[in-house]
Amino acid sequence: MVVSQKRRFLLFCFLPATILVSGAFFMGSVIITTYYRERLAGRIAINATRIAGSKVCQAQCRPDDGEA
Repeated sequence: MVVSQKRRFLLFCFLPATILVSGAFFMGSVIITTYYRERLAGRIAINATRIAGSKVCQAQCRPDDGEA
């Protein structure tokens, strides 16, 4: 079976390039997703700490009922 020049060019140039680009895209998306997931988890923890801290502050700064 004889393979034409165009098909040989396609098989040996475009196919490996397509595979490499797809692999790079896949690996990049995994890295980016992990990075943003860690960043989001950090922000959630910071917000939870701020909310808890503000509730403690409100409870401590509230005047007693007899002082009004």
